[in-house]
Amino acid sequence: MTFLERFDTQMGVSLSLKPIDADDAVRKGGRGPTWWSLRFCQVDVRAQLYEQAVGGAKRLDRALERTYGEADTGESVEDNMKRMAAFWGEEQRKLQNKAARYAIPHDWRR
Repeated sequence: MTFLERFDTQMGVSLSLKPIDADDAVRKGGRGPTWWSLRFCQVDVRAQLYEQAVGGAKRLDRALERTYGEADTGESVEDNMKRMAAFWGEEQRKLQNKAARYAIPHDWRR
């Protein structure tokens, strides 16, 4: 995820960046429906990906331990995936709260 996802870009002699919701007539919380929809999509996809990665990370940890032994730090790929899943779950919660605060319509949250 980069901040450039939130812009329509045009390249020519120069680079032009226009916020993706610049043409949206209706705005809530300082953003249009295009921005809200993209943000919900980005956060939801990332939360799902990290949640799904936990099982694969557990298998990877077992394979790494068989080959190299246990990590000196006690850290595991599974722990990292769980932390990332928790982070994105919290981001989902914050975004839902922000949307509720600004009375964002549910069809903007897809």
